Amino acid sequence: MIWSVPPTRLPWTAVTFSTESNVDDLAKKLTDFVTAYNKIIDKVNTLTSESPDLDVKIKYKPLTDSDKEDMSEDEIEKWNKKAQEGLLQNDSALNGILSELRSAVNTIEESTGLSLSKLGIKTQSYDYTSGGQLGVDTEQLKETLTSSSDAVKDLFTGEDGVSQKIKNVLDKYVGTFGGDGILLLKAGSKTRTNDTSLLSTQIKQYEDTIDDLTDQLEDEQDRYWSKFTAMEQALSTLNAQSSYLTSMFSGNQSS
Repeated sequence: MIWSVPPTRLPWTAVTFSTESNVDDLAKKLTDFVTAYNKIIDKVNTLTSESPDLDVKIKYKPLTDSDKEDMSEDEIEKWNKKAQEGLLQNDSALNGILSELRSAVNTIEESTGLSLSKLGIKTQSYDYTSGGQLGVDTEQLKETLTSSSDAVKDLFTGEDGVSQKIKNVLDKYVGTFGGDGILLLKAGSKTRTNDTSLLSTQIKQYEDTIDDLTDQLEDEQDRYWSKFTAMEQALSTLNAQSSYLTSMFSGNQSS
């Protein structure tokens, strides 16, 4: 008989349990599972803890189309990467992912009372820089797999097991094939022709506001140029009249 952990959006291969499974092989698969989980935690932690550097923000302004004309694709990519540093510091959606993923791996399978910590998979509490990443006690993991393989199977493959909980979190934030997650609703996707996400909508509103203000500026500019032109014409007329009157007075004084 074979049981498989339901596939998730995480970059790992489903962990398969069977009556003929080798303990070393299962331990390796579960360690790979932890490694993939830690990569997500590390990436999100990096984004949410990265502080914006004032000097960088001053130097690396968003590029305009004219700026990009004199730059290579590689230069543009590197520039944008620097310009985006710190933009996601303390982002609520990403912090939500961290919190819910950590909760998911701390689950206890009620029917067996088993948890990841009892397998030897625990938060690296001794390392404050880990941000909630997991560490693996390989010997304890192998011992538990040897003595309680069915319970381990239930912990990962149960309806409310670790794998399903993680999948639920990622579906909630990243989305499923049939719906959008919180991140997509907020930030959208480059591949979508009709992007109605929160940030895209805000950008469109800002662009419309800029267009409206530009039109108003041009109208004001035209109005002042009209006034300036009329003033110049009036001054020209006054100067002509002044010259005429001056010449008349000069002529009368001479006579």
